[in-house]
Amino acid sequence: MELKRYRPEDSIETKQGLHWYRTAGSWADKPIEPSPLWDIDGLIIKEEYIETCTVDPRKFVGTSHARYNQGMTWRQFLHGGKRIAKNLADLEKSALYYDDPIAVSGDRDTWHVVEIDGLFYASSSNHRGVIAKFRAHEDLITTQLIHSLRRYTTNKDAQAQYERLQRAYLPGQSDFGIEKKLIRDDGRTKIYESVVRCDLRLGSDPITELSLAVAASEVARHNRFYRLLHRCLPRLWNMLAGHDS
Repeated sequence: MELKRYRPEDSIETKQGLHWYRTAGSWADKPIEPSPLWDIDGLIIKEEYIETCTVDPRKFVGTSHARYNQGMTWRQFLHGGKRIAKNLADLEKSALYYDDPIAVSGDRDTWHVVEIDGLFYASSSNHRGVIAKFRAHEDLITTQLIHSLRRYTTNKDAQAQYERLQRAYLPGQSDFGIEKKLIRDDGRTKIYESVVRCDLRLGSDPITELSLAVAASEVARHNRFYRLLHRCLPRLWNMLAGHDS
């Protein structure tokens, strides 16, 4: 007796879910990305909190949930996501849970999203984010109501500024990496400045905090005398030793 070969789509019990699995475009085969929020902490220059707003689900690219951001694709979530079968069935019964989650969700079933430089990452309700993305790409429902959005804007020049700083150092000098410094908070919006704490290690120099935007030029200015001295010492030594003609 020949055993029937298992196919992932065989576990999808809803008509809508099966249709998406079979017909969704190539976008659905991209991996669900991990949220980079913790990695970019020092690069954040603006943080906004917005309650009860709409987003474009096509801009969902990932999640903070480790179960889903280790290589699973959006298409695979349709059969591998926790509770996705129930949620696809609920969608077919009534789309209200997705169309107006504010009206039907309890306190423990809220939908929060993180936006980083225009791209969205689920911080809760992963199944709703996936379903919203399929509805947007495949059914052209491109406006989604959510409970809250936390929007982060990063310093686009930080990497170039930091590389210039590294070139300005003398041997033995270093810093503690890029950090963010809060300069304004009105309760809804926080404004930060990118800073570095430099250990210049010359004489008794203390740790110096500098704005990343000017750090390279400030360190270069600080080191100007030492660079000049470094260039002049060999010639001075030769002169004193009588080797300079």
